[in-house]
Amino acid sequence: MRYLSFRGRGEVGKHVLLLLFVNLFLCATVFGASNCMIEGQVVDDETGEPIPGVNILVEGTQLGTSTDLDGQFSLVQLPSEKKRVIVSFMGYRSEVVEVDLASSPTQTLDIKLVASPFELSPVVVTGTRTHRFTKDAPVRTDVITSRDLEMRSASNLYEALETTAGVRVEQQCQACNFTQIRVNGLGSDHTQILMDGQPVYSGLASVYGLQQFSTAEVDRIEVVKGAGSALYGSNAIAGAVNIITARPTRNRIKAGVEMGSFGTKQYDASAEMVRENSALHVFAQLNKEDAIDKTRDGFDRDEVYEGDGVTDRVESDARNIGINAFHSNLFKVNDEVFVRFRYLNEVRKGGEMTGDSYLNPYTEGTEHITTDRISGTLGYRTQFTDVDGFDIQFTAVQHKRNATNDTYLGDYMDTHEGDMPEVSALRPYMADENMFLTSLNYTRQIKAHNLTLGAQYSYDKLEESGRYVIVDEDDELYGQDYTSVSKKHANDFGVYLQDEWRMSSQWELVAGVRSDMHSSEDEFSAEDAAFAEVFEASKYDETSFSPRVALKWAPRFDWVFRATYGTGFKVPYGFSEDLHLCSGSPRVWKSADLEPETSQSVNVSADYTGSLLSAGVSAYYTRLENAVGIAGASDEARSKGYDYEYENIDAATVLGVDINARVPITRRFQVSADVSVFQGEYDDIRDDWAGTIYEDDSKNISRYPNLAGGIRFDWNPGNWETTLDARYTGAMFIDYYADGDNANAGSKVFETDSYVLLNTQISYRYAEHYRLYVGARNLGDYVQPEKHVDDAAFFYAPVYGRILYGGVRVEF
Repeated sequence: MRYLSFRGRGEVGKHVLLLLFVNLFLCATVFGASNCMIEGQVVDDETGEPIPGVNILVEGTQLGTSTDLDGQFSLVQLPSEKKRVIVSFMGYRSEVVEVDLASSPTQTLDIKLVASPFELSPVVVTGTRTHRFTKDAPVRTDVITSRDLEMRSASNLYEALETTAGVRVEQQCQACNFTQIRVNGLGSDHTQILMDGQPVYSGLASVYGLQQFSTAEVDRIEVVKGAGSALYGSNAIAGAVNIITARPTRNRIKAGVEMGSFGTKQYDASAEMVRENSALHVFAQLNKEDAIDKTRDGFDRDEVYEGDGVTDRVESDARNIGINAFHSNLFKVNDEVFVRFRYLNEVRKGGEMTGDSYLNPYTEGTEHITTDRISGTLGYRTQFTDVDGFDIQFTAVQHKRNATNDTYLGDYMDTHEGDMPEVSALRPYMADENMFLTSLNYTRQIKAHNLTLGAQYSYDKLEESGRYVIVDEDDELYGQDYTSVSKKHANDFGVYLQDEWRMSSQWELVAGVRSDMHSSEDEFSAEDAAFAEVFEASKYDETSFSPRVALKWAPRFDWVFRATYGTGFKVPYGFSEDLHLCSGSPRVWKSADLEPETSQSVNVSADYTGSLLSAGVSAYYTRLENAVGIAGASDEARSKGYDYEYENIDAATVLGVDINARVPITRRFQVSADVSVFQGEYDDIRDDWAGTIYEDDSKNISRYPNLAGGIRFDWNPGNWETTLDARYTGAMFIDYYADGDNANAGSKVFETDSYVLLNTQISYRYAEHYRLYVGARNLGDYVQPEKHVDDAAFFYAPVYGRILYGGVRVEF
């Protein structure tokens, strides 16, 4: 909606931000430090043995600690009032303990945790940027725990998310297997991917990052559905996925080796060390996959399920290493400084397998992508007094890509009667992205209000160069090859204010607002041999205003009702895979009159958590306005030297319902299930299908099933542990462009068949330190029964079959 976006280079936004600061500190009162303290011990309910490494968090504050080797803990400088202490540890049911420090400033807690292989209620932070017990969080949050990752043998983020209700992950392109994530039906560029609350996985990383991101350091993954730009800024139109990295809690060493069919291999090792006020986590992971060719063009399984000499899964080799270090009580009690460092290197090769042609990056029908990524974070958090504290983070990222594909070679040969170009002209596409982010959060408690004031700044610089050929037959320079260079940069600054108001023991209201100021500039240049003009730079400035309100009602301990209204926005900037599927130089004009994409969403939910049943239902509605697409350049844009331009193409409405249930039949056996119903349409038929028999179908949101769901069985008899997961994906709409053009015969808007995928794993724990396991992905050996190689995006289901694997893990 227009009222969510203000023009005029941010003047209105600046006034809004000033008012936020003034109101926060006019309302604040001065509080002194408190001497209130909580101490105690955490033990196993059955054995009475102390449990080291248990997480102890004071809800709504930055205060937290973990138990030592004797299960002991202490927290000081706590607020002199009633507080809730969250106690959680993997393998045990989490507990919430209420303490009244106003009546007794020093309290001793003896906490007994009940062992359970099923974690029902972890701690989450994504919904409000504060630590909250899942069941009590005012914003509904879905969680993928480290145990879930272990039982799926998920080596990357793609595998971690593929069985999550309301989330769909998919691959495209046989030659490169780039990945996408869709939340509530909307595309991957409408979901904000975060790491520890920071938006560091955008730009170049958005294409292959789901597969490249290692799970070796992941503690949990939190998914918040619905527009969330009030906290996380641009791209959070459909929701946010937050990857929470592991924090060392005890001294231990872990390592694992896994081998699977088709050369699938995983090696990982990590070490944790805790010494008084310091903690260190070091990890490394290597994932290798051989190329697979199992399918070809066809219209049924018998035709499709036979190799055609082109990779279905590319050969890949990914290395992740990292270090996380923490030191507490540096300047004052309960403060903490932390450092995170990560390095990624990945090489993927795909395309023609006949004669191993795909191993040569400069042959027809091949693609090679090399990625190098370095990121580092420095952060500090502390409590000033018993009622206020802050944290600050600085993150720097360098992401490089060196890629070759046959677009240049094919275009050159097509325009030169089959002749080959000079060897010196065969150059890769190269991209170098440098990103800097900083964020600050200040929290203050004023009676029943927990206020969060935050600021976030990011700077992104992206440089790309590639070799292209002019393929327009009407161009006097038809067949001319040239090098094109683009230089882009963007500045984003956002400020947000949030109030978590606990109105009573049953009611809580969360209200937040954020203002973002974005400015970006794209510059393009090319060799004079192809273009005499100097391209006009494309500049774009935008200020957006994003409110959010969430209401929680908990009439009883086991029931929680929630309602959330939020807004989101997205501005076009950076790398887009859609552009690089086009032949020719991807020069795209971005008009100053272009409206940012915006969304408004409403989510309502009801959740029940009892000893015999955990169940919930969530309904959502999202209205997307000013959806941005890529179209052929207008006459005005062409006069500036551009081939394409961004356009506001349409608006859309999506709505759906997610239902889930979890039943612990016994202490050792659990059944969980979920069902998702979805409906999504654009307001208008799409221009490219106008006048065809598919124009009505073209209004449907593509690549997202109207019905999906799954059922999972977990059985844990002693040292054995078994998981069986069945996922149903209903029919969905997908475009097929014959030979890349919907004007060609055979092009259509295709409604797919439904299908079921089975995944399973059986493991045995030996002598506490060793875990042996075997498993299968796609146990039923399903592949999509229709396939067209001439359309690189015609993927909606697996295109290779069953993967069997086995491994061993050790921990000391």
